[in-house]
Amino acid sequence: EIEYELFISQSEDDLRELAREKSTNYPIVVAAGGDGTFSIVAHELIRNNAQTLLGLVNLGTRGDISRDFGTNTIERLCEALKAQRYREVDAVALYGDGKCPRYFLGVASLGLETTIDECLADLVEKQPIMNELLRYRFVELLVGIYYAHNIFKSRNAATPLRVISEHASVEGKTILTVLNNTRHYD
Repeated sequence: EIEYELFISQSEDDLRELAREKSTNYPIVVAAGGDGTFSIVAHELIRNNAQTLLGLVNLGTRGDISRDFGTNTIERLCEALKAQRYREVDAVALYGDGKCPRYFLGVASLGLETTIDECLADLVEKQPIMNELLRYRFVELLVGIYYAHNIFKSRNAATPLRVISEHASVEGKTILTVLNNTRHYD
């Protein structure tokens, strides 16, 4: 049996506040949600230098992060917690326009994929029925190809990018950059 307290966020801002607040009072914080939820909670824990373990339970669509950790069900997470199976992972830090770093787990995309995602979100907002249709991968692919074609036609596809590591620095333009620190990417 594992003792726990349940906190349910009401918004993304509420989730950020809960992550900051609970990371100072609890040795383990478990986030239940999708990859976006996990990245938000991880960002807040890292940003606040919390010495808290993060557990992940997938409630999202694909669950790449929790699948990578083997905690894609509540049963698997409980088994890991009981057996005290923990592991350290790298988080990626992105800096944009001189702002504070944005930490994340999993995948971050820059360029074409981000632009297409914004177009899809706009389409769903204008045509709510598309939300149901986009659940089918082939529909998502066809609509994505349509938007990619229009983006390339407008000659507005390249995004400025600078990558800095402790060993080198590279600067240029990119059409698509994907940063991933998990084995899964759907």
